[in-house]
Amino acid sequence: MSKRYNIPSTAALVAFESAARLQNFSRAAEEIHIAQSAVSRYIKELEERLQVQLFIRSKSTRNGLVLSSQGEQLYRYVEQGLNNIKSGIDVMHSTSAENELIIACSHEISHLYLMPKYENLAKAIGNNVRIRLVTSDDHFFDDSLHHQVDIIFTYKNPYRNKQRYAKIYTEGIRPICSPSYFQIHEKQLTCTPSHWTDLTFLRLDRLNPGWATWDDWFKNKQQNVSTNDLNFINFDNYVYLLEAAVSGKGIALGWRGLVERYLSMGSLIGVDDNYINLDRKLFAIATDKGLDNPFSKNCLDYFKGLE
Repeated sequence: MSKRYNIPSTAALVAFESAARLQNFSRAAEEIHIAQSAVSRYIKELEERLQVQLFIRSKSTRNGLVLSSQGEQLYRYVEQGLNNIKSGIDVMHSTSAENELIIACSHEISHLYLMPKYENLAKAIGNNVRIRLVTSDDHFFDDSLHHQVDIIFTYKNPYRNKQRYAKIYTEGIRPICSPSYFQIHEKQLTCTPSHWTDLTFLRLDRLNPGWATWDDWFKNKQQNVSTNDLNFINFDNYVYLLEAAVSGKGIALGWRGLVERYLSMGSLIGVDDNYINLDRKLFAIATDKGLDNPFSKNCLDYFKGLE
């Protein structure tokens, strides 16, 4: 029996993903190198096929365009699907490559942790070694990846052999916000967190497994605050959440290892002086395939040197 997928064209889905992420049809057209009229046509075709409105005109946003609730839901599925396809193609394209190291990690680890260190990491691994990043929405990876990539960033470390892994950091969280947001709300933010209840909090509505929540932070601070009474803006991507914090939209939870660049640049500041340490560690581990790749050891040694 043949199996056919009754889904819109890839071109329409790519156009929608770009328009939804950029919230602008013109910029989406520039990004994917087609005419703006083509983007509009693809969106119209999707809306007619799905019988929903994907975008809403809004005077409150800079671009004048926001996703509807149905559009937000579709965007999450399309983004994940396209990323999975890209990751699969990247892995297959890399299987026969020499002088190459393939690293699997989440989008957050790739963008916020690895990319600021990329130049130094490349030097440590070796000259003329190509580094390929395979990204996922998750922090846990299927066992099949052990035969496809060399290094995996994960919170699950099954190995006792210290030559096979490097500890990246112990997870810790602290509230962060932009300097402008702090200045406006300084009186409240310098009081105990029980006085923060009328502020705006930024949170992930699609947490990676085990990630801490605002409930966890208030509980650790021994503050009797019900998050049901707080004003939240939700995000499905931590990078987007941090950008909203930078623009002064509210208070975010900052994860050790992921927000240092923002803090060092001063675009975000810590509301609380110290991180709350959680009993979870991020590891870089060498896979079964990675054990046969001499560049894996160079990679792990580089991260061990940062401990």
